[in-house]
Amino acid sequence: MNPKLLIKFVIFSLLLSLVTGCNRENNFSNIGKITIDNVKHGNCKNTSNTRSAEAEEIQLIAVSATQLKVIHRNVIFNCCPKSLIVECETDGNTINIVEKEEEGICDCICPYDLEFVINSLSEGTYTIKIKGYKPFDIKFNKSTNVLIYPEKE
Repeated sequence: MNPKLLIKFVIFSLLLSLVTGCNRENNFSNIGKITIDNVKHGNCKNTSNTRSAEAEEIQLIAVSATQLKVIHRNVIFNCCPKSLIVECETDGNTINIVEKEEEGICDCICPYDLEFVINSLSEGTYTIKIKGYKPFDIKFNKSTNVLIYPEKE
């Protein structure tokens, strides 16, 4: 085989693997693309209408055999963000989640209720890593309904 052609093939293969290996939504071999949608959030709460003196909690509820609704109550963000955003990346059976403000334009913070749906799950155990919190494991199936009190990192 021509050495120049072999070198070009190797370089092309490396570049192709780098490009395809950096997707934001990785494929689990038996699951498909894990995505997040139906992101919703309430208004800024004051302490008088916040449950449990502003205790944070995360409720995980199966809405189908492949979808998990995540409700993060009393999560702290800027008191006047443009919007709240949720991003997701996967690594094996670990789901990495980033919850953030699109743009924080005020000099204050307050609690919000944030919810979203994780799609294309299959039955099994997952590690959920939400940025800024300690990871936790859940067993997902069509009847999952779990309440977590998240711990900050």
